[in-house]
Amino acid sequence: MHPCPTAPPRDRFVAFAFAGADLLVEASTDGLIRFATGAFRQRMGIAPEAAVGRHLRFLIAPPDHVGLDLGLGGLVARGRLQPMVVRLSDSARTQATFAAIVVPSAPPRICVTLGPVPTAPALEAEAADDSRTFAREAEARLRDGVAAELALVEVGNWRQMRAQLSTDDQRVLRAGIAETVCAAGVDGTAQDIGEGRFGVLMSDIGGVDVLVARLSALVRAGPAARIARVDGIGMSLGSPALAPSQAVLALRYALSQFRAGGIAAARLVAGTGSLASVLAEVAGRVAMTRDAILSRKFQLKYQPVVSLVDRSTHHCEALVRPFAPLVGPEQTTQDFVVSVEAMGLTEQLDCAVAETALAALRAAPDAAVAVNISGLSIQNERFHRRLVGVLTDPREAGPAVARRLLVELT
Repeated sequence: MHPCPTAPPRDRFVAFAFAGADLLVEASTDGLIRFATGAFRQRMGIAPEAAVGRHLRFLIAPPDHVGLDLGLGGLVARGRLQPMVVRLSDSARTQATFAAIVVPSAPPRICVTLGPVPTAPALEAEAADDSRTFAREAEARLRDGVAAELALVEVGNWRQMRAQLSTDDQRVLRAGIAETVCAAGVDGTAQDIGEGRFGVLMSDIGGVDVLVARLSALVRAGPAARIARVDGIGMSLGSPALAPSQAVLALRYALSQFRAGGIAAARLVAGTGSLASVLAEVAGRVAMTRDAILSRKFQLKYQPVVSLVDRSTHHCEALVRPFAPLVGPEQTTQDFVVSVEAMGLTEQLDCAVAETALAALRAAPDAAVAVNISGLSIQNERFHRRLVGVLTDPREAGPAVARRLLVELT
């Protein structure tokens, strides 16, 4: 190990104190590793000191370099990179979670952790949190009245492209895409949404056309010219016709639709490319979804949670499954939940799920059920009053039933 002379050990280990990680790395803001420790021999087949002086990309498999570059592009401005899943550059392409934080110093330095991949529900939460972070930055500019544009860009045929290109060609193309997308964003503010979809905050209104042209030229110059197609849509965050709360609702919904269905879905709801046109689409969806929640057009699937000691069922987790047409043919339940959150209906859905679970508990006196409650609902006083009212009303629950209802915060 080679400690960095400008990095006090106390500061370094405070930054690493909460890391449940296999590899611990300190790097300069341009990504060069200056300190390394951890299970390098077991994971990478090298001593930790052999990583010093190399770029962070050395640790990551080439197909995931674009996500790494996007994350590092705006890291200094944001101060922290939420955990994301990457593949290591070892022979097994082992999956790992990559997280980073900027430690103030002269010059600034980055502390990076690579650790085990959590369970699937935790991964969904992290992806959602990353999406919310990007959305919050857009919302902050919207509320502050800063002239900016939300650019949603998609490189089509992404899976086909990855399947047909060599590893080296993928690495070169993804690095070029990451560099182009990050350069277009305000302070490098961009998000790799997945499946070749990128969200970018741009200061240049109308700049999405320039970004699409640059990405198209990049694609045409390489071996993916016959495979990939670039398309995009821009939405101005300046919307004087809308109240801030309306504009934020429209923004969240547009992002959720783009994440679920790509540029075609985003263009369908965005219309002329304004938040006002998105809001018109939202209004219809809100009315339909609210009615569906009130009329219980969903079912709960009860997944047993089993003791590892004796295989007995401790409780069941209630998983919401909406009926069509609340979800499209290519949408998942997670897409539905994200849309509900974007439309501001999380509180109503959480209450409906809790009440449906309580009805099941009344019919099953020996069972216990856990329901998922959003952090958005927990912060809402109106939700508190409604839930407590249901739990204390003997016609709805009563103490004996309420004691068998568990809550998982999401």
